[in-house]
Amino acid sequence: MRFIEILDLNDRQVNSFPPKDMFPVIPMDEEMRNINFITTEGKERSFGELIDNDIIPSEARAEKGILYYNEFFSINKVFETEILLTTHGIVTRNPREEGRYILMPYGSFTGVECLGYGNPPQPLIHLVGENESLDLSTQYIAGHVAVKSEEIECLYFILSHFYAGFKETQSAIELDTSRIIYLKSSDHKDNEIQEEDNLDEIIEDFLENYNEEFHTEKKVELKDGNKKEETSIEKIIREWNSEGMIEIEKKDFIHHLSIIYPELKENTIKTMITTMIVNKRTRTYYHGCKKPRKCSEENNYDFLYVNDDNYLTRYEEEKHGIWEIYKRQDGKLDVKLVE
Repeated sequence: MRFIEILDLNDRQVNSFPPKDMFPVIPMDEEMRNINFITTEGKERSFGELIDNDIIPSEARAEKGILYYNEFFSINKVFETEILLTTHGIVTRNPREEGRYILMPYGSFTGVECLGYGNPPQPLIHLVGENESLDLSTQYIAGHVAVKSEEIECLYFILSHFYAGFKETQSAIELDTSRIIYLKSSDHKDNEIQEEDNLDEIIEDFLENYNEEFHTEKKVELKDGNKKEETSIEKIIREWNSEGMIEIEKKDFIHHLSIIYPELKENTIKTMITTMIVNKRTRTYYHGCKKPRKCSEENNYDFLYVNDDNYLTRYEEEKHGIWEIYKRQDGKLDVKLVE
């Protein structure tokens, strides 16, 4: 899903977005994590994969939400790259290390301008730096622009509005949260977002409210011919290897369950799978994993393990070790291997 498609999902038009003095934040919920940042066939990489493997630098704080993304930009009309705007800076390819990304903090620049170049003229975003400036423009694919003018102009207004409400100190980044427009990445019912003083609290509160909605559907009716029975998604997943499977890719697992249980929503399956993976950091957003505890095969939520090759398998303590959900020094929940 491209950024302009997210705008469309939110009934926004690229040629009139964002409104005056406003800028967007797309929460990095499970829906957004499953969207591919890189869409080139055979090289697809989702936001979740890039974040979990620290391919996107952790200091970018992409897990806290993003402002904009596109994979067909050019820096200084020479270096082709994906770009990702987070609340902490601009992420681009690392020109010195293939397959990795770097963060350019917003504090590296003092302002932003929109200029024109070429014939016919195309917009170019000029970021003014204290020591070095940066130009962002479209790539050309087979002689055609990859990013349309109105989308680049939209990006310019996002940046200029963001800078108007942005302040960086030695210890923190402050934003004028009254300027934020939250964009959903799925067509689920909107949740009311309460204004708070801290951006992290706003987004985490949104995630908590948003994801609780999934778990109201934890009990579902599954049809078996003329017979109906009520069962839980956790039980369905725990019985997955009754088909004789040992390891499986997440996308194949979702497809497998969707075929067997067409009554289940795909997004509900995705969320519950994430909840049940003991070594998945984002499981702490969800029901059953919101308090510090040691993981155990006896716990219904501690059932899956994701291998280094991103294949899912059944969690076994003797094989995969003892994992726990713990509270970090900053008060946030995370997962770690303890034995």
